[in-house]
Amino acid sequence: MVPRSNRLAVLALLFAVPVSASPAGERIRGFTKEGSETERAAEESYRGVPRPESASRHLRRLTEDLHLAGTPGSHDTARYVHERFLEYGLESEMVSYDVLLSYPDSVKFELKVPEAFSGPTPEAGIPWDKDSFSPDAVAPFLAYSASGDVTAEVVYANYGLPEDFDELERQGVPLSGKIAIVRFGRCYRGVKVRVAESRGCAGVIIYSDPADDGYVRGDVYPKGPWRPETAVQRGSIQYVFLCPGDPLTPGWPSIPGERRIDAAESLVLPKIPAIAISYGDARRILQNIEGQNVPRAWQGGLPFAYHCGPGPALVRLDVKMKLEVRKIWNVIGTLPGSSPEEKDQIVLMGNHRDAWCYGAVDPSSGTAVLLEVARGLGALRKEGRGPRRTLKLCSWDAEEYGLVGSVEWAEHHAKDLSENAVAYVNCDAAVSGPNVGFSASPSLGDLAGEIAAHVTDPRSGKTIEELARERGGPAASPVSVGTLGSGSDFTAFLDHLGIACFDLSSVGPYGVYHSIYDSYAWMSRFGDPTFEYHCVVAKLAGTLLLRLGNADVLPFDLGDDGAKIVEHAAAVEKLREGTTLEDLKRQATTLEVEGRALAEAVEAALEAGTLGPEAARKVSRVLAAAERGFIDERGLVGRPWYRHLVVAPGVNAGYAAESLPGLRDAVSSGDAAAIAREKARLLEAIGRVIASVREARKLVAGGELKGEAR
Repeated sequence: MVPRSNRLAVLALLFAVPVSASPAGERIRGFTKEGSETERAAEESYRGVPRPESASRHLRRLTEDLHLAGTPGSHDTARYVHERFLEYGLESEMVSYDVLLSYPDSVKFELKVPEAFSGPTPEAGIPWDKDSFSPDAVAPFLAYSASGDVTAEVVYANYGLPEDFDELERQGVPLSGKIAIVRFGRCYRGVKVRVAESRGCAGVIIYSDPADDGYVRGDVYPKGPWRPETAVQRGSIQYVFLCPGDPLTPGWPSIPGERRIDAAESLVLPKIPAIAISYGDARRILQNIEGQNVPRAWQGGLPFAYHCGPGPALVRLDVKMKLEVRKIWNVIGTLPGSSPEEKDQIVLMGNHRDAWCYGAVDPSSGTAVLLEVARGLGALRKEGRGPRRTLKLCSWDAEEYGLVGSVEWAEHHAKDLSENAVAYVNCDAAVSGPNVGFSASPSLGDLAGEIAAHVTDPRSGKTIEELARERGGPAASPVSVGTLGSGSDFTAFLDHLGIACFDLSSVGPYGVYHSIYDSYAWMSRFGDPTFEYHCVVAKLAGTLLLRLGNADVLPFDLGDDGAKIVEHAAAVEKLREGTTLEDLKRQATTLEVEGRALAEAVEAALEAGTLGPEAARKVSRVLAAAERGFIDERGLVGRPWYRHLVVAPGVNAGYAAESLPGLRDAVSSGDAAAIAREKARLLEAIGRVIASVREARKLVAGGELKGEAR
């Protein structure tokens, strides 16, 4: 990798273009001088619209009733979002899909030996939180669990990772036919079930350990924000790391005329029963497990020493589930582009709407933000300042089941999105505290700092960017930007279609995730009592949409993709001694250098006013499509729905990003032929992106369009 300090000199020598930075406060990256003034005025006007009282009103309405996917409550929230979009001046449509969902008939467990105890214990009501007493709340369950009635000794398997089960096997702890009890955390809950299933376990119990999000972390609800003794984390255990969406239409949209496979054919549905319980209930089981003491790192927060088992704790799991095809509803709000030449280009923002119970943080804070963004953008449009490119605000359904609504819509509109999508901005579980964070595709990463410089933190009075700098962020870009994995609705856009994505939120201590206590009462007491951070996220998201929707040339830096791939390749080399990926790193370094040169050349041309509008539009289209170069239609080995060769969710992580996934798996296995194959695929993919960079460079540098009047 070329050191950052040397890059500008390298770029200048390579392409002989000016490399001076854009003057702060004068010209916005991606805009001409004139365009910057128009954009700055629009952004400032927009940021004056989001209001705490409006965000609070939205959240209260969205959390009035339970709204599990496939139920009347979810349809009701869809109607509310649809009506608000129309009220704010957007075009809006409600789009339905018929998909396979999962609901509990009966979920029970019974500790039979050495003492008798039956559960699960209901989540306890909080006197001043009326929502916690709802008789209509669906009992805690794990969606898509298999039905089954099994009785077996219990083993404790820490977080349920492959290495945890490996450790039990090394210690001689039998797994076949046993029930594994594992704690939430470290990986997606479906990974835990799949690994247990692969080791021959008869069932799985997943609980929230107080060391992870309970009293070990601080005061529990209602005194504090952490998980109380009876709170249960519901969730899906669909194997979304293999293929998300409707389990009966893997890889194609669930629309009339398309085939459906039988549930028995699905590769993403678990084969063993699994339940979720509270740490109050888990205590009764764990304190009755004997055998060896667990490794030190496995000890949780309950007040006794943990043991591996098996037994003598003997537990019966009695799980009766029903699979039903039900209708779900996406709501798509549209602000048509004002530029005849650019209105077919689409910038998307999305958040899901369905919740296991009330979902004040997850997802309704994101829906409240989405509606404030719609209100602000609608106000601009009414003033005659609509976006150049088309903006779509998307409220997804059935995300909690496995990203179902967004996946079906993305598969349904794959051709249009592949040809015209610019970027996707995600805002799931938008607010649980005051700490703003960003994750993004590398080419969009610099935008985090740029938008953060224009939004003020309500507590300190400083900008989000200034706060990041005070926390010791890198001098070149103090705002830290994480890597996208999976686990939210950007997945279909990034990992399947190759659309650059951005994710943002404002977080804090949050122990009531997926429980009945994730309510308006919790939010108004702990998450965001003043609702000012809802406005912070809305201002950031809307500013980002305006930048992407109005830029003369999209402010992408493809050099950052190259730099990240160099880092990823170096990490993969460490997986197995003797692995060298010098050719891959050289190719990625070429992308880094040439991508940065393109970005500098674009800015120099915009500064000088030498880039004509038609050339600018063509460059933008090339930049928007460049991420598609990392897509291989054959997909990853064993999970072809995931087609991005640079990033994907880890098979044994589920949410966290795994870099260079195909090559990483090949190197880990030591399969020389697989390593050669995956390296060749990556070299081809990077080559496609380099070709896009060179195409754009030619458009900037020359020809008949240079110097055309703006």
